[in-house]
Amino acid sequence: MEPSIPASEESSRVPKNPCVICLEEISEQSIALPCRHPYDYICLLNWLELRQTCPLCNATVHTVEVVDKPSKKAIRHRIEPPRPKPAPRPPQSLSRGNRPQRRHWNNPPEPVSTDVAILRRRHVYRAKMRCLHVGNNRISRFRNFTPRMVRADEELQSRAKMFIRRELQVFEWTNENAEFIIEYILAVLKTVDLKSFTGAAEDMLTDFLGRENASIFCHELHAFLRSPFKSLEAFDGFMQYERSLPTTFDGEGLPIIPNGPKRRREENADRGDTEIPDARRRRR
Repeated sequence: MEPSIPASEESSRVPKNPCVICLEEISEQSIALPCRHPYDYICLLNWLELRQTCPLCNATVHTVEVVDKPSKKAIRHRIEPPRPKPAPRPPQSLSRGNRPQRRHWNNPPEPVSTDVAILRRRHVYRAKMRCLHVGNNRISRFRNFTPRMVRADEELQSRAKMFIRRELQVFEWTNENAEFIIEYILAVLKTVDLKSFTGAAEDMLTDFLGRENASIFCHELHAFLRSPFKSLEAFDGFMQYERSLPTTFDGEGLPIIPNGPKRRREENADRGDTEIPDARRRRR
């Protein structure tokens, strides 16, 4: 016969303010509207990725309300209904005949309408690049961080929002719901280690960005938050990649490759024609 657990000890294990989705203590409360049932923010957002109804009353959830801790103001995020699945596109051959053609310096470059910084970031994802690691020391002033530090440090949260906001401009399908995604990723940062071996953060961002993009995104965001830089420009100027990022783009946002040995130009073209995939289908 198993020993009985004292009532006082058993009651102390029961969360005082549990989330009915995960049955754990609510760490960051959110309210489903219009029914006003409370849940943990991360749990509710993950639930709404599967179905747009309240877990308790089954009412349709149109808005999620969460309190911004620094300003103490309630922020409401409108919940978009799931988008129709895009029609599958026929696979493209990577033969040289139908690759997007890069312009060379002997052709006059067309004016670039999109900010060059965004085009450079887009190139990082297309070429599947990751910035090189910088060690933690007094000279570099890089340092590791934890979800607890993100929760406690408003400046770290502000820097994270700044980086996420720019990075989302790479993915055009996030434009309609960018503010919601920013708050979602910030909530993930407060809960999950970006570099955890379980890949939990990547899993939580895959529905928005796609698996490979989510992996690169977590790597780049982790590097920026470890760095001492307060501005994106300073970070961009300091970080290095295995290959230099292009500095000039044509009117279609493709890198302009300087004239040089033919083999070199072809290698660069091979590395740069990977398209950013559409957002992955939602989990069922």
